Amino acid sequence: MAAEAGFDLKIRVTEFATSLKQAEDGDFQLYLIGWSGRSDPDGNSFIFQTCKRAAEHTATTATRRSTPLHTEARATSDPAERKKAYEKIAAQVPGRGLDHLPLPPAGPDRATPTRLEGYRQMPDGLVRVVGVKLK
Repeated sequence: MAAEAGFDLKIRVTEFATSLKQAEDGDFQLYLIGWSGRSDPDGNSFIFQTCKRAAEHTATTATRRSTPLHTEARATSDPAERKKAYEKIAAQVPGRGLDHLPLPPAGPDRATPTRLEGYRQMPDGLVRVVGVKLK
């Protein structure tokens, strides 16, 4: 399908720790990393979208406009103010200076025994077993 769209895509399957090192070294043209997500947007964006201060920022395009917005968002605990800051960040879609495209996780399929009570799948895809018990 990539070739039909005009791309010469060669997938390089790599062990995870090695892929992180290659990404850190800039040894990629396109890098896909699985990310479970966090319930707070700061944990999903700061480490990927700030300039050279974040552990997972491996892209080569500078995100200078994004860094102050992230700093603004994490400087307050007021939900309305944080929402405004994250709306500004979200407006910087790829092609307008942001080099990280978060994709929503595929809906997790979980099989649970019928004896399990209280399990609720969280939208971020992580399993949390708070309030869960077996009958």
